[in-house]
Amino acid sequence: MDTKDSYEELIAKIRSKSDSFEIVNAIAKGGMGQVSLAKDKTIERNIAVKVLHKEYQDDQDMRRHFIDEARITGQLEHSNIVPVHSVGVDQDDTLYFTMKFVDGDSLLAIIEQLNNGNEEYRQYYTQFMLLRTFRKVCDAVSFAHSKNILHRDIKPENIMIGDFGEVLLMDWGLAKHENSKETKTAETNPSSNPLQTADGIIKGSPAYMSPEQARGESGEYDTRSDIFLLGATLYHMVTLKTPYFDKDVNTMVSMAENCQFTPPSDVSPKKQIPDELCSIITKAMHIDKEKRYQTVEELTKAIDKLMSGQIASISSSYKAGEDIIRHGESAAEAYVIVEGEVEVYKNFAGKKTVYTRLHTGDVFGEMAAIGNTERSASVCALTDTTCLIITPDTLKEQLNKLPPWLEKIVSALSQRLRSMDNMAHPLLISDCTYEVCNQLKLLVMCYGVVNENNCLVHNLPEIIYEISNNLKIPEERVRPVIAGLTEIDLAEITNDLTLVMPNWNLFSDFVEYSKDARRLSTTSTRNLTSVNVHKVYTDGASVILRHSRVSPNEKMPPLKTMKLLKDRTSSEDALQYKKIFKEKMQTLCDYATKSEALNKSLFNRQIERHVFNPAKAPKISTKFLDS
Repeated sequence: MDTKDSYEELIAKIRSKSDSFEIVNAIAKGGMGQVSLAKDKTIERNIAVKVLHKEYQDDQDMRRHFIDEARITGQLEHSNIVPVHSVGVDQDDTLYFTMKFVDGDSLLAIIEQLNNGNEEYRQYYTQFMLLRTFRKVCDAVSFAHSKNILHRDIKPENIMIGDFGEVLLMDWGLAKHENSKETKTAETNPSSNPLQTADGIIKGSPAYMSPEQARGESGEYDTRSDIFLLGATLYHMVTLKTPYFDKDVNTMVSMAENCQFTPPSDVSPKKQIPDELCSIITKAMHIDKEKRYQTVEELTKAIDKLMSGQIASISSSYKAGEDIIRHGESAAEAYVIVEGEVEVYKNFAGKKTVYTRLHTGDVFGEMAAIGNTERSASVCALTDTTCLIITPDTLKEQLNKLPPWLEKIVSALSQRLRSMDNMAHPLLISDCTYEVCNQLKLLVMCYGVVNENNCLVHNLPEIIYEISNNLKIPEERVRPVIAGLTEIDLAEITNDLTLVMPNWNLFSDFVEYSKDARRLSTTSTRNLTSVNVHKVYTDGASVILRHSRVSPNEKMPPLKTMKLLKDRTSSEDALQYKKIFKEKMQTLCDYATKSEALNKSLFNRQIERHVFNPAKAPKISTKFLDS
C-alpha cells in the first residue's frame, strides 16, 4: 500500500493508542491472523479482534501487510463491508485490529446446511434469496473497485450473513490497490485445505481461483479477476459445490490454471438451475478476461434482469382502458405485471362481471400458456400498465427443466382449473334474484296451500331445497334472496319454518320488476360506498346476488299489474299499496348500487372453498330463520 509513512512511523502511531478489551473465544483462523470475539470494556459491546499469527510477529513485511489490511478495510466505508474500529499493539508487541462483530453465519456455513438438506434453511434461502445476497456482495466489490482496491479472495467463507439480513464482505487480507506493486510475503505453497486462503507464491483460495491467480501472475490480476471470483462464489451458491475440487491441492491449482470446471447445469441437474443463471456464471468465469463481464456493474445488471424476469421475456405497455387479452381468443403468452393495475372480467348475456383486480407482481394468462387453449377471461388495463410477456418458447423451456412428473402435475392442475372455470355457473358469479324469485313463484303456485288467512304458504326448508336443485346453485345462494323478501314484507317466516306470502299480487309485481331491472344493470365498482347494507338483502353471512342499480334520475318502471289491486280495493288503499311498493322498490335499487363488492367477495370465497380448499365445508348461516 502506497503511503508516506515509514514502517517505524506506523508502529509508533499504533503504539500511541490503546484499546481496552477482553478476548472471549476464537472465531476463525485465516492466512495471516486469527479472529476472536472480544468484549469492548469501554463501550461494553461485542467486537471482533484480528491478531497477527505469532510466526509472523517478527516479520516486518508481514506486519506491514497486516497493517495494510486494516487500513484498506477501514477506508472502505460501505454498508456491505465490515467496518474497522482501530489498530493496536498489545503488551507482547502483537499486532491486532478491531472491527464490527457480525452475529450470524458465513455464506459457506449456509451452503453446507443447504447441502445437508436442512429444511429450515432450504425454505428460507431460496434461489431468489441467495441471488439477493449475492447482489449485495457485488455492491461491496463494486464500491471497492471504485476506490481502485481489489479484494482477491472473494469466496463464501469470507461473506457473513447477519441475523437480521446484513451481508458483509470480510477478510481483506489479500486486498491491494490495483496499480500498487505486490507486497512481499512468505514463500508458501497452497494450503492443503482447498477452501483456505494461500498467501505467498499463489495468492487466493484454490477452490475459486481465476486462471491468472493460479498461475501466480500477480501483475495480470485486475478487476476482472475479482469478477471471476464473484462468478466462482455464485457457482458454489447455486450448485452447492466449489468450482474446483480434488484431494490433491496441486491438481486443483492446475484445474484452475486451465479453467477446468464442470458447467453448473451439469453439476446439479436435479436443482434445475435456469439457463440464464448458468450463462451468467460461465461468462463471469470465462478463461479469457476479455470475454468476462468487464465491470461488476455489468454483472449486477445481468443479475437484476434475471431476478426481474426480463432476461426470459419481453415487455409491453398498455394504456388505461385497453384490453390486454380477450376471452375466447387463442393465445399462449403469460403476463407478469411490472407496473400498473388490471381488471379480470367476463361478459355474461351482455353483462360485464368483474372477477378480480391484479397489481404489480401478479401473473395472468398462465393457464392458456400452459394448456395452449383459449383465454378463459378478458383482462383490461385500469391504469397505464407495463407487463413482461412470457412467450410459449420460454415457458416450454422452463417447464422442460422440471422433472417429468412435476411438469405433468402443473399441466394437470392447469386443465382442472380451466374445467372449473368453464363450468362456473352464471348464477354463481352474477345476479340470480329474478331466477330465485321466479322459481319461488312457480313452486308456491304449484305446491303451495292456502292458510286460514287466505295466504299461500309452503314449507321453507323444502322450497329452498327445490329452488337450489332446480337452478343447480347452493342453498346459501337461495337463502339471502328469501331473507331479502322478508325484509321488505313480501314474505314472512313463521316459528315452524313455514314461508307465508302475505300479498301475492305485490310479490308477482316484484318478480316482474326484477326481470325488467336486469336490463338496467351495470357492474362498475368505481362508485361503491362503505355504507353498511347487510340488513336488506343478506342473512349476515351470505350476500344478495344482485349487481343491478338504477341511475339517480331514472324513473321506476310502470307497475302494470297494480290494476288488479284497484279492482279489489278502494282507490285510497290502492294508492297506499302503490306508494309502499314504490318505496320498497326504491330501497332495493338503492341497495343494489352498493352490493356488488359483497357479491364478488362471496364468489371469491366460493372459488377458494371449492377449488383451493375442497375439504373445508362452507359455513352457512341460518340467522334469518330464527323467530
